[in-house]
Amino acid sequence: LPYYINGYFWRLTGTPNGGAMVSLVAFSGFCVLLNRLFRVPLLLLFVGFAAIPAIQVNIIHGNVDLTANLAFASALIIATIVLIDRWNAWWALGALAAAALAGNYKPQFIPLAGAFAAAFVVALLLFRERREFISSIGPHKAVYWILFALTIIGCYDMAIRNLILFGNPLYPIELKVLGIALPGASINALYSQPVYLHDAPQQWRWFLSILDYRALSPRPLPYL
Repeated sequence: LPYYINGYFWRLTGTPNGGAMVSLVAFSGFCVLLNRLFRVPLLLLFVGFAAIPAIQVNIIHGNVDLTANLAFASALIIATIVLIDRWNAWWALGALAAAALAGNYKPQFIPLAGAFAAAFVVALLLFRERREFISSIGPHKAVYWILFALTIIGCYDMAIRNLILFGNPLYPIELKVLGIALPGASINALYSQPVYLHDAPQQWRWFLSILDYRALSPRPLPYL
C-alpha cells in the first residue's frame, strides 16, 4: 500500500520526492481530526506536534512510520470517543478504516490492526446504546454494513494474503512462534541491531519498534 500511495504522489508532483508528501498529508489530516474532535486550535496542534523530534524527522523524510502510527492513533482515539461519548456509527466505521490503513501500511501493525478490529467489534456488540448507534446510520443501512464488513476484512487483509502466499502472516518478517519458524525475507539473525537488544526476544523488539523506542539513536538497521 505505501508504494501505491507514494507512487500516486510521485505521479501527481512529477518528482520522486513527491512521495515525502504522504507523511505531511497524514500529519495534517491527524491535526484536523483532533481539531474536529476536541476543538483544539489547528496552529497549536501543528506547532506542538511538529516540535517533537521523532515526528519532525518523519515529516521531512516521508517514512512509512509516521503515516502508520498516526492512522492507528486515529483509530484508537475515534474508537474511544465512540464507545464512551458519541455513539455514531459512521465514526465507528472511520475507526476501523484507520486501523485497516495502519495494518496494510506497515508489517508491525498487522497484529495490532487485527486485535483492534476484534476488540472494537466485541465492544460494539455489547453496546448499551445500540438503538442510538443503529439510528445514526441513517437511510443507507445496506451501504453502511457493506462498508463495515469491508473495513473489518481490511484489518486482516495483509495477514490473510501473506498467510496464503507465503505461509507467514507477518511476511517479510521471519517469525518464530512456539519453536515453529515461519519463512520471511528479513531473517531475524540479520537484525541484531541495536546492540542493547541483541539478545532480546523478537517479540520484545517488535513491541519496542511499535513504540519507536530510541528511534533517533544511531542504528544501521531497523529492529524487527
